[in-house]
Amino acid sequence: MNIFIPKSVQETLEILNKYCSECIILGGGTLTVPMISELNPRAVILLDKIPLSYIKQIESKKIEIGSTTKISSIMGHDNLGALNIAAKSISGWAIRNMATVGGNILAGFPWGDLATLLTVLDAELLVESVNGERVLDLGKLYGDEEKRPKLQSNELIKSVSFLSPDSNTYFIKVERFKGTKRGILTIATRLIIDKEGYITAARIAFGSAFYHPLRDKIVEEFLKGKMLSADIIEKALEKISVSRLFLKDSLASEQYRSKLAKIYLRRILESYMIQISRRVT
Repeated sequence: MNIFIPKSVQETLEILNKYCSECIILGGGTLTVPMISELNPRAVILLDKIPLSYIKQIESKKIEIGSTTKISSIMGHDNLGALNIAAKSISGWAIRNMATVGGNILAGFPWGDLATLLTVLDAELLVESVNGERVLDLGKLYGDEEKRPKLQSNELIKSVSFLSPDSNTYFIKVERFKGTKRGILTIATRLIIDKEGYITAARIAFGSAFYHPLRDKIVEEFLKGKMLSADIIEKALEKISVSRLFLKDSLASEQYRSKLAKIYLRRILESYMIQISRRVT
């Protein structure tokens, strides 16, 4: 097994192109280190020296984060709003000081808390190979199996860019046992609401319940053009469609996750309703 510690993106891409699926990329290592002995790869690439750890504003309402940025680096940034909350919900300080943003996006069930929130913020991944760069819609990456774009084995995630989380963005992580940081369901929402209180756009995603975050486009479409009320919220909850895909594990059954989805989405939508009433009045 060959171990590489490249100092530039270009050097990394050349190694990736040579070994492709026979290598493991190690960012923070919280998930990949245990895989090394199991998969016995020909090469391991450590990303410690690559200059992809940063957080910056790229537009007035858009943020970009480098893929090797540690989860702990997100915490304390006031302009990151709900993303700050999501970062704090991930494990303890030891893990947050090692785990990277890029790794969390690809972590899969039941991890990947950041990915659930980034999905509703219309996030895009900038990936690169020796053949050049391309941009992937994160939502489509988690979309329909037949239509979703594929991340190639010789591609490196360089950064993720997304809309700045504002007061219309919510994130909730539900734990079976308080303090464990092991979620059995996460919910992220972003509603765009006009001055009259009508919803002009909606994004709703559920995580820690499937192999990747699930956007519920049926509920999103139902809410569009409506003003929240107790009746509308009740109807929206009945339209949750992705719960049929929820998985079961040692901590929760698919039915339990489905019940939690209704309970906590109700709480979020009621918070929006209070927010709207204050704004309109």
